[in-house]
Amino acid sequence: MRVNFFLIFLAVTMTGCAETPQPKGTAPVLDSITFHKVLERYTVIYPEFNFHSADGNVVAIHREIVSSNKPDGHLNFNPDATIHISADQQRKGATYVGGWPCGPETYVVTLQAYLTDENGNRSNVMKYAIPCNGIE
Repeated sequence: MRVNFFLIFLAVTMTGCAETPQPKGTAPVLDSITFHKVLERYTVIYPEFNFHSADGNVVAIHREIVSSNKPDGHLNFNPDATIHISADQQRKGATYVGGWPCGPETYVVTLQAYLTDENGNRSNVMKYAIPCNGIE
């Protein structure tokens, strides 16, 4: 029985060589973060995430707390949210509005955010600060 070592080498080499799929298309761009606030019982800050996507397929935003000087240290928020904005509007430029209820304490929380699209692309990361109850 004759063995073709080249074919065995080729078969072994090809196994496990699967490429990790790379995201396709163009990554979305987080252009800026602006704010508006409303005084209810306590101040509520509404971060406005201004972005554009050439592919028009942004599906989510992810936020992470970087730092905070809140006295009790407890910050309760949902880091992820689904974005439902039309593809046409995303191509032109869109805004996703979040929300941060400050509660009675005076503090600043710093966060960072990025967007993801259907293809697995991530936008640039932007940091922003939310000043609660008199801190500017």
